[in-house]
Amino acid sequence: MYPVSEAYRKAANQNTRTDRIQIEMLRKDLSAHCVLTDAEVESGTLVVSKRCVNHDYFEFGAAYAGELQFQSRSEKISYLSLVGWYARVTYQLRLADDTWESVPVGVYRITECSYAKDLCKITAYDCLVLLDWEVPYLATSGNSPYQMLSMSLDIVTNVEILYGLTIPQVTLGNSKAEIEALPNGTIPLPTTDQIQTPRECISAVAELLGCYVEADRVTPNQIRLRRFRPETVSQTIAPSVRFQYDVNIDWDRPRDVSAQIAYRDDGSKRSGFTYTAKGSGTFALTGGYRMLLENKILQQLGETNAKKIVDNLAAELSRINQTEYLPISFSFFGDPALDVGDMVTCIYNGTQHPMLAGATVWNYRNAEQVTAVGGNKTTDISQSKSGLKNETKSTGTEDSSAAGMQYYPYTNTDRIVISDGGEADVAAIRALSFRATTVVFLAEVRLQVATTESTANGEYTCTDGSIAAAYCIGKTEIGSIRPQWTLQDGVHTIHLFHSFRMTGYDAIDFRVKLLASGCTVTIQPQFVQALLEGSYLAGQEAWDGLLQVADKVGITIGSTAMQTSPLTTQAEVLAAEVQHCRVADTVGIAVGSTAIQVSGIADTIQTEITEAEEEA
Repeated sequence: MYPVSEAYRKAANQNTRTDRIQIEMLRKDLSAHCVLTDAEVESGTLVVSKRCVNHDYFEFGAAYAGELQFQSRSEKISYLSLVGWYARVTYQLRLADDTWESVPVGVYRITECSYAKDLCKITAYDCLVLLDWEVPYLATSGNSPYQMLSMSLDIVTNVEILYGLTIPQVTLGNSKAEIEALPNGTIPLPTTDQIQTPRECISAVAELLGCYVEADRVTPNQIRLRRFRPETVSQTIAPSVRFQYDVNIDWDRPRDVSAQIAYRDDGSKRSGFTYTAKGSGTFALTGGYRMLLENKILQQLGETNAKKIVDNLAAELSRINQTEYLPISFSFFGDPALDVGDMVTCIYNGTQHPMLAGATVWNYRNAEQVTAVGGNKTTDISQSKSGLKNETKSTGTEDSSAAGMQYYPYTNTDRIVISDGGEADVAAIRALSFRATTVVFLAEVRLQVATTESTANGEYTCTDGSIAAAYCIGKTEIGSIRPQWTLQDGVHTIHLFHSFRMTGYDAIDFRVKLLASGCTVTIQPQFVQALLEGSYLAGQEAWDGLLQVADKVGITIGSTAMQTSPLTTQAEVLAAEVQHCRVADTVGIAVGSTAIQVSGIADTIQTEITEAEEEA
């Protein structure tokens, strides 16, 4: 985690905060061009994503590029050719003493820039994407890991010769002493002509050092190798700042390390064999999966050094497994100071559950999604041919088509007015599930705020208005917090986010209401754009369990008998998921004047609807 003060930690763990951002736009030579502030960045568009593992599975050697996206209408950058420029993002949080503390989010090189009228959409990546040039390497020996990393980064001249392009120089942020202090940091490593790009080489070296690779937050075009940090809890996420919490109960951790060794030092003619190291730590993991290494550098080593490296990696794995971390996924108010690879604890039902952060998606002033390092018991882990990541090879046979994402859109057709101190529904969506699933609600609401004003004793008073959102199923509110906004007079856009679980076959009425205090809120038609999405949800044409039955009864009364005209009972079912139910209709007859004898009619008419599987 980026070093922050205790006052920052306290402010970040409140369910209300005052914050701001600035984006420094730097030219290709890193000279300053302009600074964009909150007012010049479109609300909800600033997103930064990072990861240190592949699809949440534990691995060494990950070298994934971080991504930045945002949109702006600022005239400072309108119609400029921004590709190749840099965006340096800084987050600032106001502390309890009204001072501001800054956290550098990162420096990103712009790779995509598009304009639609006056809106500029920008996508940028950190400096790891600069290391994907194919450069031939000579097979040399006797290089230390530090020398090999430095050699891999010294590619500017080769790229200029091979491709005729000039690219920025990427530097190593770790010192020689820091690299040598890592597991296997002093073992000589040979290069191999099977490695094609600098990022492949750096990823392979980082794997042998028990690390992952990330870009430096502050220095442009600089990378660092980092170890996982399970021994120190960097942050505790309380329920008051958390939106969603989910644990994968069918998971496991890597229990040992296995590698393919190409040949023996003693000159044996054997072409190769597989060696598995259990680790020598006091911690023994009986379950778990085996982490396979197909490292191209390791395969060129002899048996002695190869075994030593694998043994050291198993010891590093034992160090990480000392803590009983869990595969938790959660979303919360967000904190860009959190790093991937950090140990985080989530408080759930009064218990602190530790996790290793494997991936983060920080959305400024929206929910940040954090996914933990985990692994599936039925999954084999091995390194891909690219050398950059591990791939999963599931042995399951479940049909994944049923898990396709379903979407329930919503927009308001009528004008909504919320008076001061009042509340009103702004969204109402009926959803159906046929299997346990997590459902996510997203909405953008554009509203007109008129704050409450008063004049007393010749003094005019105008206070800020406060708006809170409540998420409900039916009339029951769900969730432990209500997001709040403090707004002044004018037109504003707010973004809503919530996630919840649906269990098995279920039909719910999901509603969102806004509560106004100190202001009057007006929402025009079509100004609420909402979406409910999730896997294992029934399509919108599915039957929600409600029947509409129309019965028409004609009655003729005579002196001795009563006759009925044809009775029709009709139910139209539009979905394949039909459930067993019964419909009972009762006919009441009122008889007046003189006594009439009635016969030939049944009091109760029953129609049973059965499930026809072949028609479903």
